[in-house]
Amino acid sequence: MFYYKLYGLTVASEIEFTEAIPCEEMEETDAVIAFAEPPEWVMEQYHEGKYSSLSMDVMWFRLEDEMLIYVEKGRDVRVKLLDDKMDRVRMRSYILSGAMTFLMMQHNYVLIHGSALVYQDKAFIVSGCSGSGKSTTALELLKRPDILFASDDICAVKIVENQCLLYPGPPFQKVCEDVKERENEHEYIYLEEAGGKFGRKLQQGYVTKPLEITGMFILEKSETEQLKMTSYKGVEALHALTHNMFRGELWNILGITPQRLQQFMKVANSLAIYKVERPVNSDTVNERCDMIMAEIQKI
Repeated sequence: MFYYKLYGLTVASEIEFTEAIPCEEMEETDAVIAFAEPPEWVMEQYHEGKYSSLSMDVMWFRLEDEMLIYVEKGRDVRVKLLDDKMDRVRMRSYILSGAMTFLMMQHNYVLIHGSALVYQDKAFIVSGCSGSGKSTTALELLKRPDILFASDDICAVKIVENQCLLYPGPPFQKVCEDVKERENEHEYIYLEEAGGKFGRKLQQGYVTKPLEITGMFILEKSETEQLKMTSYKGVEALHALTHNMFRGELWNILGITPQRLQQFMKVANSLAIYKVERPVNSDTVNERCDMIMAEIQKI
């Protein structure tokens, strides 16, 4: 078995994740990942042509006819390879995203889509829809002094004793092909994910402990001539948060209970959430990084 601390969860895994940092063997773990058969009813649904089934206690999905992942009660993760020739990088990538998403939902995390960075022990998130420039912005911010990496793609947040905490993920950064080419980096590997993602493991400059999260910056392309930052308040902040959740469509399937909505509201009220409108036809990456840094230093 291999042991990892992933988004605050202690995980024992039969699969070695080279993207993550191993830790010492532990007697008690939060979850176990293993190559194993799912329950018979899951395989029956698979043979009927289903791609997934979701409830809070039991979740499963399949990636075409390559792999099926079953997650039960935030503890039991079973991986069944439907194709023994499946690319192992692709396999690990989908386990670290799909399986971990299910695990964290069952452990009552709030998952935000974006890049989580840290400045002077204060975590913040750079978010936005595909093509908004969040990867470019995060990469540029990481070149600046005192900025550390916390997680990419999935930002795992929880309210603990009235404090909004971000739990770091693996020190592994994903980018699109155009960003990779612009960075002129050769250390990225192709992940064979939807959208043609590339990834690289960071060797330094990342955090491993949970930290208070204070800000969220949502990038949007705009027809404006200049960069513009506005603050979300109240219900607008809640809408901004929920519209930028990681795999937020899963909550539409499961249903948002009053308790879950209250959790979302607590997170939204704990953060300073901003919309950063960037001009479509000009390169403002340095200016928007300056704008984000100026705001983070105030919070």
